[in-house]
Amino acid sequence: MPIEQAVYVSELVEDWPLGTDPQSAGDDHFRLVKKVIKNTLPNATGAITGTPENLNNLTDGITWRKSDTAGVPSYYSVDNPEVMREDIVQERASIAARTPSLDDVKNIPELLLTWQALQNLFYPIGSQYVNYTDSRNPSEILGFGTWVTVVGMVAGVGSATDDVGYTKTLDAGYQAGSWRVRNEQIVQVSLDLDAWTELAGSHNHEYKRYMNGGENEQNHISIDDVPFGWSTDWTSTTPDHSHAVTGAVIIGYGLQEDATKPAFFNPYYGAYIWRRTE
Repeated sequence: MPIEQAVYVSELVEDWPLGTDPQSAGDDHFRLVKKVIKNTLPNATGAITGTPENLNNLTDGITWRKSDTAGVPSYYSVDNPEVMREDIVQERASIAARTPSLDDVKNIPELLLTWQALQNLFYPIGSQYVNYTDSRNPSEILGFGTWVTVVGMVAGVGSATDDVGYTKTLDAGYQAGSWRVRNEQIVQVSLDLDAWTELAGSHNHEYKRYMNGGENEQNHISIDDVPFGWSTDWTSTTPDHSHAVTGAVIIGYGLQEDATKPAFFNPYYGAYIWRRTE
């Protein structure tokens, strides 16, 4: 029987040499086996103490798939003290594989479970998704979840105090406000009002009085040569004067329900905001 031409263990023929082969041929085969083992395990410079279970677990959980672009999956142990030594610089290997598409994730159960875990890790129920240019629902962009739009100014929940010490509690969820400033939202202030009536010129008033015609000089008053009885007279002329005025001060000209007037709010930067519900 001729000597085998094997290079690696997988190429050895288990039935060789035959029992009828000469002893010298058996020696040649024995030397070949040693050479093949060294070729197969070129870096086995020490005892390999791993059990079959340990060795089998090296690839546990790795799905081997044919790919024209992906590299060969490789294993790297970060627990090896020799690798972690500062005086030994070794590049850490990684599993090289093509980035799975959304269809790959849906078709491979192992990836699907991992993808679902990542969904809830990065976007748990109640979290938000923000995009400044794309108005599509995140379910179209990310491929998962049920989302509802968030419209309006967004504020953090809790209590906030302004610069004069007034504290306001901000609650979760949509809170209705007002696009117009109303009287109850304005801090009370006293406004000085200077007002007067138009001048009407000087004038006097007519009045009547009774004349006592007694002989007593103190009771004798002559008005227009009438010694006694009722008479008409006029008060003295009052100079120009004004009267007190009461009324209302109107500030502004817009109406609460008037949509043609500009709304009152701070400058803002708009974005498409969504909240995950499922």
